[in-house]
Amino acid sequence: MLGVGAGGHHPAGPWPRPAELAGPDGIVGVAEVTCVAEVAGVVEIVEIVEIAGVVGPDAMVIARGEHADRAVSSASTGTATAATRAVREARGILDGAVIMTSEPHCPLVGLHGGTRTGARDRPAYPPKLAGVSLHLFDTAAREMREFRPLQDGKVGMYICGLTTQGAPHIGHVRFAVAFDVLRRWLTIGHELEVTLVRNVTDIDDKILAKATEAQQEWWAWSYRNERLTSEALDLLGVLPATYEPRATGHIVEMVELMDTLVEKGHAYAAADGSGDVYFDVKSWPEYGSLTGQALEDMAPAEDADPRGKRDPRDFALWKGHKVDEPASAQWPTHFGHGRPGWHLECSAMARRYLGDAFDIHGGGIDLRFPHHENEQAQSRAAGLPFANFWLHNAWVTVRNQKMGKSLGNALEIQAVTRVARPLAVRYYLTAAHYRSMIEYHEGSLAEAGAAVDRIEGLLDRVDQVRPLADRRGTLPQAFRDAMDDDLNVSGALAVVHDTVRAANTALDDGDLDGAADLAAAVVAMTHILGVNPMDPHWAGASTPGQGDATAALDSLVQAQLAARQSARSARDFAAADAIRDQLTAAGIAIEDTPSGPRWSLSRPADAPVTSASRGIPTDAPAPQPKD
Repeated sequence: MLGVGAGGHHPAGPWPRPAELAGPDGIVGVAEVTCVAEVAGVVEIVEIVEIAGVVGPDAMVIARGEHADRAVSSASTGTATAATRAVREARGILDGAVIMTSEPHCPLVGLHGGTRTGARDRPAYPPKLAGVSLHLFDTAAREMREFRPLQDGKVGMYICGLTTQGAPHIGHVRFAVAFDVLRRWLTIGHELEVTLVRNVTDIDDKILAKATEAQQEWWAWSYRNERLTSEALDLLGVLPATYEPRATGHIVEMVELMDTLVEKGHAYAAADGSGDVYFDVKSWPEYGSLTGQALEDMAPAEDADPRGKRDPRDFALWKGHKVDEPASAQWPTHFGHGRPGWHLECSAMARRYLGDAFDIHGGGIDLRFPHHENEQAQSRAAGLPFANFWLHNAWVTVRNQKMGKSLGNALEIQAVTRVARPLAVRYYLTAAHYRSMIEYHEGSLAEAGAAVDRIEGLLDRVDQVRPLADRRGTLPQAFRDAMDDDLNVSGALAVVHDTVRAANTALDDGDLDGAADLAAAVVAMTHILGVNPMDPHWAGASTPGQGDATAALDSLVQAQLAARQSARSARDFAAADAIRDQLTAAGIAIEDTPSGPRWSLSRPADAPVTSASRGIPTDAPAPQPKD
């Protein structure tokens, strides 16, 4: 999701306005397949809709306004029908929209006044990168920028982790998967040494409230959910952070930062004796620069009682201890007993482990304001350069609503991985561009599972005839170009599946060495994306002891296959067919290949996680956002 400032600005970034693309004859110069729907009064790009095989990965639907909550959903399945359905469902937004494309078969054309344009020899929309270096979309600059580390050969990256108020759902962990892909690409694709710090917010208003509701100590409640989060990230193949600092372990650093801000005139202790300390937003002229907002347009900060504030938009750096809070939820400081505000902790911990300036700060799009805006303000007001790049991932949505427990549409990782392979869940969260919304529907995980099966089936076939364990694959240039283009994972996966098809064809043609080279490239590409079926991690990402069970099953099946082969050699085809039928009935698929029979589990499509399975009535209306 690409955010821009309020006030009627047109979409920022490398995308020119459609009017600027049009020539005197009304023709839009589009060298690539692109669909654009622009609505009057647009101020923000809400979605990027990717339609595999019909339009390119840069197709956009632009929609914004009072009905932004019904904005067009990303076609996470990569199908034209899903995209068309999303557009039709958003007809209230797209009425009167103008659709522009050079693609004669674009499914969006003709909907709601759409028009078709031709193509000329002009730059693509958006312009393609040269592919010689990594470019990332910097939220603060609102444009694509070439990424160059501040220190040669090294990258410092800070990612806002989860507040440990509850068990994680798939919407929570999307950020971790997205930045795991970035980390892998920096490490493998660009041979950079990455230090990734992902914080744990282990004390917060919500944690205290949830723990009280559960009649547990807040620190026990927080730690339990921290462990559940770590288990979920490991289950989905997210590499461990270099370090995961907890907010409660960095009070000293936070107090030092507050002291600096007070000395510089950018923070003050509340005069009401509450013990609160606030950042003075009017003292910092750049406040609002990250999100492109003017101070006068901002709503009051709701993170503390406003009575001690000089301005209602001032935000809390430190919260004085309240009589109704646990005695253990406070630390002594010269400002008074209390606990840190949400925003202060990240500035302090990022500085502690990455220094005054570091390369990348990442997190979910919902953190841009107020959290990241406040982080940047307090850090720079203290004289710290802070983050060089800001990257934000979009949400997982259900019926065009952000997934969240408060809306009753959350899918906890533990529940999802009981009905879908963890590898399929990882693929599902990886497949869309990190700035594009992922719309969850009941077939989502089955479609992701089918894609994984196609990759895994090819690798199994090749490994039977040319072992892949010691074969090093070469990354195709098209894959590199896609990843260097702001982590265009959908384009990278297109290369993966093209290579899978080519390898299967080579196998069928008897070109075993060629197939092995292509399969090795698939392994290399999927490893970077974290979805390599041959990675030992996925063998252990299911039921404990499954590896031993698989080995035992293989021994039994091989004995049956040997008996079947003997029957066929003796021309006892009835007996051979009976063995095959028995195996099929047991859920084992047999494929006869030139190198001999091979078997696999004929897995059914991953069972959908439905509203009913979450205890939500199937006829319940879509959750509505609170005022």
